[in-house]
Amino acid sequence: MKKLILLSVTLALLFGIACKKEKQKKVDKPVSEMLRGTWFTTLEKYEYFNASNVKEYEESKTPGVQYIINNQVTRKNAQGVKDLVTDYSVSTVNGKYYISFNQNGISETFQIVSVDDKIMVWTQEKKNQMYNSSGDKMAAKQQLTINFHCPCRD
Repeated sequence: MKKLILLSVTLALLFGIACKKEKQKKVDKPVSEMLRGTWFTTLEKYEYFNASNVKEYEESKTPGVQYIINNQVTRKNAQGVKDLVTDYSVSTVNGKYYISFNQNGISETFQIVSVDDKIMVWTQEKKNQMYNSSGDKMAAKQQLTINFHCPCRD
């Protein structure tokens, strides 16, 4: 009986130590570090809403734009031509993460919806945006969602 109790206690201790070590191995990096790398867009989806928040129109752009995020954001279009090199900042507001940078002299801010080793999603909402669906139209709101993949981390 003593051997059975001793065996049970030993197994419980080994299991507890193994679980504890695994938890200690997992180190969450700050979002600012997770952003660093070479990312390719896999989807750029633009959704346009009227004043009643009803979606009126949706369009997607061809993926393949490259974002290199290190000390700066460098963006290359699908043909590999640099069209943006700028400083950026990462901030937190109400527990949500944001990345901000200047594009053509205009400050752009995107919410970082998610980021891990391989996948990242940004969103941005703008008011009063034009779109073309059988002619130019004005939307009360535009919701842009950009999905990224980092193939270097596969």
